[in-house]
Amino acid sequence: MAFLTIRTGSLTHALFGFKGRAKRLDYWLAAIGLAVARVVVLTTALGFTHMQMSEPEALPLRLALDAAFFWPSAAIVIKRGHDRNRSTLYSTVLVGVLYASGVAFGLVMDAQNTLGGAVSMLLLLVGSLYMLIDYGLLDGTRGPNRFGPSPKGAPSEGVGEDLGAVFD
Repeated sequence: MAFLTIRTGSLTHALFGFKGRAKRLDYWLAAIGLAVARVVVLTTALGFTHMQMSEPEALPLRLALDAAFFWPSAAIVIKRGHDRNRSTLYSTVLVGVLYASGVAFGLVMDAQNTLGGAVSMLLLLVGSLYMLIDYGLLDGTRGPNRFGPSPKGAPSEGVGEDLGAVFD
């Protein structure tokens, strides 16, 4: 649990709280952990119910899992957005659009609507690429911002200033 500090040190806050900032490492670890957990839970649930994901009877299960994993996904995205100085509303809308695009893609492909599937897949790809670059690869705001102190802590005096000047 030491790797998911996200300013308060609590795994519960990391996955369910919306205050504070998250550095890239914490964001990636939480995102990968949630993705693995989601696959395991979905696979286990489908195994117990003996359903296929493409069956219409599995739709309530898929939607329930999407709803259950939306909150922790939104929490980590919002805190990472705070580190990038993005508002809570901005990050919430972004993650909501991505979730809705993913659900829409699954539903329209199940209905064999290739045009709707292509549109939702395009939206999903563009949004995911944006999130990868802006939230996953770019550094957060240096020092404190309106959402709190830097999750990286205060830099040591004089350490890395020459290297930092090269990348500014």
